[in-house]
Amino acid sequence: MEKKEFYSKMDEIFELDTGTITGTESLSDNLLINSLSMLGLILVLDKYFGIQMKPDEIIKMDTINALFHRIQGLKTH
Repeated sequence: MEKKEFYSKMDEIFELDTGTITGTESLSDNLLINSLSMLGLILVLDKYFGIQMKPDEIIKMDTINALFHRIQGLKTH
């Protein structure tokens, strides 16, 4: 999955207008992730990437871009 497509999925999860996510947003600060959006994110990671991550692992990511790169790294292993 390309960054653009990933960012688009993040827009959907966080109920933002298409094109809002640029990658620099903080999962915990800017997006104010809650339990419902966390569940959506976990489901997308599993469905689209075949990756299972725990909430505490996701929250440790500084930005959406860091999460994207972590996912790409997990997919190559």
